[in-house]
Amino acid sequence: DYQLTVLDKIEDIRSGDKGLGKSILGVAPPGAGKSRIMIEMCKREVERGGRPLVKVHRKMLLEQMVKVFEGAGIRVGVISPDYVPDYDAPVLIGSSQTLFSRAVRTSKIDFPEATLIVNDEAHQQTSMTERALAFGALNEGFIQSGYLARGVDMVGFTATPLMEQRVYSHLVQIVQYSKLR
Repeated sequence: DYQLTVLDKIEDIRSGDKGLGKSILGVAPPGAGKSRIMIEMCKREVERGGRPLVKVHRKMLLEQMVKVFEGAGIRVGVISPDYVPDYDAPVLIGSSQTLFSRAVRTSKIDFPEATLIVNDEAHQQTSMTERALAFGALNEGFIQSGYLARGVDMVGFTATPLMEQRVYSHLVQIVQYSKLR
């Protein structure tokens, strides 16, 4: 199954040199099972004692991701204005804008503890907001380290890999469209 094979490829990259977090982009056409891969990746991270944070950039995607994870029997804590956050949940799902606003711009919360960042629709997550969450930001004269600077790996998934070269340093092709037919 190509989905499990790609998970192994991503794990190989993640297990390399420690220090700064790895940034990996998984590319696959629509219908290739990127959500299933994300769920399995998060399950594995939790089984190792880690805590994944899944980031999305739209309310519709957040609601969809919550349903997909809960449908797979995974308890999630949601970080969004429409939800009461459960920071003790094994998997966090958050809106990038809310995370930036609460953790960087207003410092209402610390960066939520995470051992793996998973970006859904990664091609949409290349803004300064995303870069601040990944690499860090200057806030009231203090430098806040982003997740990558803290050694947290980041894996993004997309069907359209545009502009990600500034954020992701590794590319993993999940499956070609012609193989899905």
